[in-house]
Amino acid sequence: MKSCLLLAILTIGCSVSQADTILFTTFGAGQSYDTSNGYTINAGNELAASFSSPLYAQLLSVDVAVEADAPDDQFTMYIESGDSGPTTILDTISGLTFPQAPSSAVINVPSVAQPAILPGETYWVVLAFNSGSGTSGAWMDNNIGAAGNGMVASGNGNDGSTWNSPVDTFLPAFDVVGGVPEPSSIALAGLGLGIAAAIRARRVRSLRPR
Repeated sequence: MKSCLLLAILTIGCSVSQADTILFTTFGAGQSYDTSNGYTINAGNELAASFSSPLYAQLLSVDVAVEADAPDDQFTMYIESGDSGPTTILDTISGLTFPQAPSSAVINVPSVAQPAILPGETYWVVLAFNSGSGTSGAWMDNNIGAAGNGMVASGNGNDGSTWNSPVDTFLPAFDVVGGVPEPSSIALAGLGLGIAAAIRARRVRSLRPR
């Protein structure tokens, strides 16, 4: 009976529910952005934009405002960590296609690895051009004056190229969405683990020779 009760408590307590939360954004109201200006992404030019989160979360997706020369152009997004520039790859999402210029749009890119995002750490969204009948794409500017670090790499920065100094303090348009554990679920998980520890301690005492 105790085993069944413990299993039920742990099942409920350890299934921590999460709330989808925007951890970082440079979009205006209704995901608006500058539709006339953007940063070029091509075979010799990757672009990275930094972000940080105030909360612990599991990365779920990234929304970016983009366009491409041709509809068959393919791009790759990397999620990386690093204090002074993209350093460690945490997630890779390849085979992305963007709307054909001049019709830019916001596209949603689901995370594959869903890495943990720690509060106060610096992370980077990196966009790279791969192939296609066109030669480049663009990551559109934000329209709210959001400031931060944007960097470029000559060639493929994820293959060892040196990232240059910040392009601008005017970040491109994007947001980062993560799953944030809900407080009630954390409390329930803590309760389940606490009861499990108490039962284990009681069992150990009962097995000691008298």
